[in-house]
Amino acid sequence: MNITKRMEPSRVSTQEFEEIYLPDDISHKIKQYIDAGLKELNPYTCDETKVYSFAESMVYELLEHASKGRDPHAEKLIMMIKRANSGDNIPPLFIRNTPFDPLNSLLPAENRTGFNYGGNENDRMKQFFYAEWISWLFAALFNHESVLHPSEHGGNNRFHFITPVSFEDEKLRDTGASTGGGEFYQHSDATVYTELENEEDIQIRLAKFNSSLSVVSERLKRPVAQIVSEMTSRKFTRVDALLLKGILNKSTKTHIGTPKLLQEHLESNGFSKEQMWALSKMPIAHIAGPADGEISGYVGEINQIISVDDNGDILSTCLNGAESRMIYVGSSEEDERLFDTFLGLLRTMPTYHFLLTSSDLLFIPNSSYGKQTNVTHGRGRLTDDEYRIPIGENKFGRRMHCRQYVSSRARDHKASYFGAILQ
Repeated sequence: MNITKRMEPSRVSTQEFEEIYLPDDISHKIKQYIDAGLKELNPYTCDETKVYSFAESMVYELLEHASKGRDPHAEKLIMMIKRANSGDNIPPLFIRNTPFDPLNSLLPAENRTGFNYGGNENDRMKQFFYAEWISWLFAALFNHESVLHPSEHGGNNRFHFITPVSFEDEKLRDTGASTGGGEFYQHSDATVYTELENEEDIQIRLAKFNSSLSVVSERLKRPVAQIVSEMTSRKFTRVDALLLKGILNKSTKTHIGTPKLLQEHLESNGFSKEQMWALSKMPIAHIAGPADGEISGYVGEINQIISVDDNGDILSTCLNGAESRMIYVGSSEEDERLFDTFLGLLRTMPTYHFLLTSSDLLFIPNSSYGKQTNVTHGRGRLTDDEYRIPIGENKFGRRMHCRQYVSSRARDHKASYFGAILQ
């Protein structure tokens, strides 16, 4: 039974996420900056100094705006920027009233031939780069750097488009991938990432979970050498956060799940603190999915799926509820049954729902480190009308978001670009 709750942003505790309405004059100045100095530049290939100059200019604009009078949204945004640049925790951020790609600049989805987003306007399905520059701007403001996934959407793309691809409709209409239209269960992006370098590292990791490569090999039905090769292939990337910028959307909402909502759902279905502890100690293999192209099916990581505090309360998660994306690789039949029960409940957990219009942006903390907590995300199955959205006379597009993977500069102990300004 699906018990997902439809919770609107305005009703949710600010401890779970923050909603920020960008002041009109700041939104206007962002668009002015893009039109005047960035519109002719390609954000897929240009140097990152361009976006940091952009972000620094907007920090000054925000500070000046806030000095003119009380604006709670501007003040909240400045506070979030300060927290991110000091290495403090920031929650998911739902940012409204951002500039966007004009409807008449979008292009028909059926003309797309691949994933050359930076070099082919038909592949990105739009003429301009507003969504990309807006996404990159806020990534920089929140002290994150863009990262390239070496094996996804053709590789080498700083931004990806989350939309069904017309040339694979029959295959992907029911598939929960970024290029498909099926239901996206709650997940963390790039759960397959690992920093383990060799077989010895993997054995040390597995020993912490009372498992071994021989047990993993038996569970996954693949040779040890293949498992080691896949886990150390360096075809994965670390994703500390992701940004979703709305481009074209009718009714499909993005779903955000938090550790608090997950724990409440587990406990309401009979999970004890002892079982939470058991979950946190299980070795779970994360398998790369269909959006990853050449590494689909690879074992990317073997690690815990939740971490808990001394009271057994969930602190953070590393999850993917899609079919065959998480597999128990320990030797306890009891733990395997508990994991299967957990996986079923993960797919029915309550979530917060966000309808991303073209002027909306979601900043989603994806992994937990230091003071930073994380959430999961997903979406429902696309309805038929999301495959044929009017974008002009006899022109139709498809539901589309721009996604950017980013890594935390604070996590990498890099200096903030705006520390002196924000003092």
